[in-house]
Order: sequence, then structure tokens, then C-alpha cells
Amino acid sequence: MENLITSIYILLGAGVLLAALKSILVRWLRNHPSADAFINDRSANHYVYSKRARSMTRSEADLYQLLMHNFAEKYNIFPQQHLSVFLNHTLAGQNWQGALSHIQRKSVDFLLCSKMDMRPLLAIELDDPSHEREDRRERDDVVEQICEQAKMPLLRLSDVYHRTPESIVSEVSETLAGKYVAGSFKNN
Repeated sequence: MENLITSIYILLGAGVLLAALKSILVRWLRNHPSADAFINDRSANHYVYSKRARSMTRSEADLYQLLMHNFAEKYNIFPQQHLSVFLNHTLAGQNWQGALSHIQRKSVDFLLCSKMDMRPLLAIELDDPSHEREDRRERDDVVEQICEQAKMPLLRLSDVYHRTPESIVSEVSETLAGKYVAGSFKNN
């Protein structure tokens, strides 16, 4: 029994000693300007980031330049836009939080909007080799279904390096004109 009581006193003494040391260390750190960052960074979750070499892939950058060269006079062109930017998820009768959660981390490569009123007109997805992965195909199908249900035109471009710039510009133009839908031209 005496050993148990001795052990408890030792543990209590160690706890008091650690609390006192912590108090002294915190006071000392607060008096040193360089310690501010240390205290603040370690008091919350700490993540480390680095700047990317590029904000988009080479194929996205090339397509962006092509779109800017051919469509920037008439349309605002925004790269890497989340669906929540141009799709309304707060529709009556549905759980808006669930609807937002469903689209929250999904985006399209480019969004073309009217210069006059910023109305979203066309979403573009560049199907580069990363879109061949099973998880990406599933995500692409979901995005396609969401855009179709919302009546938001979505143009998926693939093999852009095996096509002429003119054919890409033509496909974008025809889609904007409402004559090209999901891989085929409408009969007019």
C-alpha cells in the first residue's frame, strides 16, 4: 500500500513539475518575437504548402491559349471552375447542403460566360490521359449527368494534340451556337 501511495505522490509531483516547466517555457517564448510563429503554427493543425510549377497542365494551357485567341473578344473564359460557381444547388425542395456536398470538389477545365451579363454558356472538359483512370471516368460521368440535368452545355474534348486547332475552334463554336451536342451535330 505504501508503494502505491509513494507512486501517486511521485506522479503528482511529476505532473506539477511539468505544468510549471510548461508555464515557464510559454512565458519565455512569449517574450521572444521569433517564437510567435512557432507558438501560432504549432497551436493548430499545421500544414506545409509549396507553389506549383504551373497552375494547369501543358495541354490545359495550350487549350486555354487557343480559346483566348479565338473567343476572348466575345466571351469571358475562366479556367478550372468549380461546379458550384455556375450551378445553383439551392433549389426549393432539396437539401441544399447535400446538393452542395455532391458538387463541391468537382470542377470543369474551362467555363465560357457572356461578356454582357456573366451568364454561364459552356463548360469544357479536356479529356487528357488522366481521364482514362477508372475513378476519373466515374467522376466525369457524374459531372456530365449533373450538367445535363441542369441544362448546362458541357463539351468534352479529347485527343486535342491529334486535332487541328481549327477543328477544336469549330466544335466550340458549334456548341456555343447550340448546333453540336454530345458528339454529333443537330440537323437544322
